[in-house]
Amino acid sequence: MPDNTLIKFDNVSYKIDDFSINEDISFFISPKDLISIIGPNGSGKTTLLRLISGELRPTSGGIFFKGKNIINWDPMDLACERSMLSQLNNLSFPFKVYDVIQMGRFPVKQKSYLDIDIEKKIMEEILGCFDLKELINKNYLVLSGGEKQRVQLARTFIQIWTLDSFNDKLIILDEPTSFLDIYYQLKLYKLIKKLNNKGLAFIM
Repeated sequence: MPDNTLIKFDNVSYKIDDFSINEDISFFISPKDLISIIGPNGSGKTTLLRLISGELRPTSGGIFFKGKNIINWDPMDLACERSMLSQLNNLSFPFKVYDVIQMGRFPVKQKSYLDIDIEKKIMEEILGCFDLKELINKNYLVLSGGEKQRVQLARTFIQIWTLDSFNDKLIILDEPTSFLDIYYQLKLYKLIKKLNNKGLAFIM
């Protein structure tokens, strides 16, 4: 196993009551990896992603992010290093699209001083990546399924977005192409490949 491992699973199991969802899983993920997890419905893919993100704690075994047990990470510090798009993103308040995307910057704002000009540049880049410039003042609740998915993707990406290096950062995407038409599916995959070439690791 390389010294610069990004994620390490060490004999990880996860159970609910006596039902085993993931059992004795060991693997590692290196920086700049692009990983896809495949399997039938109910096989534990989403649970595995939630374990990787730190949302769930394993029943046994250890999960390490950058060499440190994920349960020992400060949540805000971890949020600045990795972000996750969940399979379901329920939002019942009439926030504007701009505000939903900006929620992704909350961890960064809590940890460091943010240059206003840099933040504007990051927002412009994100809006361009997901074709959302014309929607920023719209009520999120009135959007189509595909538009909502693009907003949630933008919120996920902006959380760890940088104008320089993406090295040692991670994005976890659970079924990211849900509700997207073919055009936006292809555009998303091109963006993933582009950012992966810049050092960003992906698990999908």
